[in-house]
Amino acid sequence: MAEDRDKEPDNYAAMSKEELVAQLETRDSKLKQYSSMQKSTWKQVNSILASIPLGLAILDEVGNIEATNLQLRQMLGAEARDLFGKSIRTIIPELDIEKLDSSSGTSAPHRNKALTTEGKSFSVELSVNEIFKDGKKLFLHIKDISEAEKLLEYKMSLVSMISHDLRTPLTTMRSVLTTVQDGLYGALNEDGSQAVNWALVSSDHMNSILANVLDVEKLDSVGLVPDKTETSSGKIVNEAVSLCRLYAEEAEVELTANTESSLFHADEAKMIRILVNLITNAVKFSPPGGKVQVESDLNGIEIEFKVKDQGPGIAEEMQEAIFNRFQQTGLSKRRGKAGFGLGLAISKAFAEMHGGRLWVESDGKNGSVFVLRIPL
Repeated sequence: MAEDRDKEPDNYAAMSKEELVAQLETRDSKLKQYSSMQKSTWKQVNSILASIPLGLAILDEVGNIEATNLQLRQMLGAEARDLFGKSIRTIIPELDIEKLDSSSGTSAPHRNKALTTEGKSFSVELSVNEIFKDGKKLFLHIKDISEAEKLLEYKMSLVSMISHDLRTPLTTMRSVLTTVQDGLYGALNEDGSQAVNWALVSSDHMNSILANVLDVEKLDSVGLVPDKTETSSGKIVNEAVSLCRLYAEEAEVELTANTESSLFHADEAKMIRILVNLITNAVKFSPPGGKVQVESDLNGIEIEFKVKDQGPGIAEEMQEAIFNRFQQTGLSKRRGKAGFGLGLAISKAFAEMHGGRLWVESDGKNGSVFVLRIPL
């Protein structure tokens, strides 16, 4: 368009009537074409905005509403005229424009409460982009997350209820089995002792699964914070090995510990959980007669734990994926050793909340070594 205008004559007075009419007709045609293109563009933009499942609002630099999309108006039960020119705080009273603003042009999403025209409060997730046209404008994205929050609450209640209803009888069952194992009801023969041992292993395994499920939900909702105290690597290894000893015996796997005990600060219970998850995983994939070795040592400014097994190994392409939730190797499924795929994900989360790292080393054929490093 600009190039065409440059070609237009500057001196209309020197043109004949016919030339002038032709020139004006050409310009009128171009203006109509430009207007049609502009209308088509706006129609496409409005169509795109209408299809976005988010509430959108354009604010001036002090937070007054200049434009809204249909989704936002439906969310609030309002008409465009009800919102135009009003402060964004009329619909999001606790919104801090300064905090929402971002010098980088885009703010990270955060949660707040919005109000409908009837005064009903609901949860929203907000983010903003800066746009510059006739001064600074704020392009606000508003997502209704009230239903998602309700679903999360229902899920947490369900998980809590199930875990409580399962844990209580499991605790009772384990207590009874322990008294039977101790001979309180009379001496057991070899078969009876083996049956009780297996029942104890199974109840401990179920308790471990329940703990992992609960921790996953806590990570998703409220988060988990380590309760750090002074402890020692030797104590953590010995506790974890003791908890896994019966499981290893039932699987006919030799479980050994070789540790150089060093003091450091950590959440002792979570550290033990990490090693228990790693050890039970190693035992599960070790053949009868195999060996699982647990080690700890001081490595510079970190405590290093290792769990070594003689299982089939882990292929290189799976060595990161196995730490994802509900992820299992194809080998585990083929060998009938499938679980929920939560233990390694929880262990990695626990390691990272300590500022540590957890990974696996394997050639994919001859066993695996899980390495855990935690800062002093």
